[in-house]
Amino acid sequence: MTAPVEGLPPRPAAGHKGDFGTMAIVGGCHSTDAVMLGAPVLAARAALRTGCGGAHMHLPGPLAVDALMQLCEATFVPRPDDIIEARDRLAAATCDAMVIGPGLGTGDDEGALVEGVLANAGPPTVVDADALNALAASCTWQWPASRAVVLTPHPGEYARLAVRLALPSAGDSSRSRLAAAVALAQSTHAVVVLKGYGTVVAAPDRQPWVCDRGGPELAVPGSGDVLAGILAAVIALRAKAGLDDLFEASKTAVWLHALAGERHARDNGPCGMLASELADQVPHVLKALQ
Repeated sequence: MTAPVEGLPPRPAAGHKGDFGTMAIVGGCHSTDAVMLGAPVLAARAALRTGCGGAHMHLPGPLAVDALMQLCEATFVPRPDDIIEARDRLAAATCDAMVIGPGLGTGDDEGALVEGVLANAGPPTVVDADALNALAASCTWQWPASRAVVLTPHPGEYARLAVRLALPSAGDSSRSRLAAAVALAQSTHAVVVLKGYGTVVAAPDRQPWVCDRGGPELAVPGSGDVLAGILAAVIALRAKAGLDDLFEASKTAVWLHALAGERHARDNGPCGMLASELADQVPHVLKALQ
């Protein structure tokens, strides 16, 4: 299979970070029950490795020190505990792409935050992980969102959405996965990236695309967070070049993610890759594609 046609725009020799877009990630949680930080940090790391000009991590305040110790190149933005205040701040955030969900948690407040973000106009948003689960559990949320959206479910997350939206099971066959991704895209009016072996990218009124690259090396914790970050970076980079087709952006991101996994597996074998190592392969893949 050939690479996605549009891909990433060229980087001008005189370009500065403002030319390459910014992404925001809304995730992480800090409570008496759980502390989750790795997922949003991985997404931000992957975005920067893909060439995004800036990564803003909107996380609970207590995570600030640890987050910046793990990724000092990103910007930390404390997310208020009050859901209405957090929603209003996110509505005012300046960025070219957003990711919501990695490590966010699954409580009622987190669900209200996800719904509040998607109910307001804003930058194209990648809805991943706990944000998908929140929408699957919601009794009130109605599609479509008020902004352009890419949904990135793995099979388990798709199954929960399928129950909520009365969609067909994804199954294990390529045909059933293709039909499932198309059904979710049509039901939500969103671009869908159904992850797994032979990741499917679907959108309403578009011919679905199946990635035939990548292998079991990608089946590691955090791999999906890396994909979310790559996707946000691709959306942001393309937005700066006047390209707003999220279907094409999603194809490009899935392709880069798969090739990054292949490159690590070629040098190290098919198992034992860390998600951070996957993110760090992206610049090498981009160089090879150039």
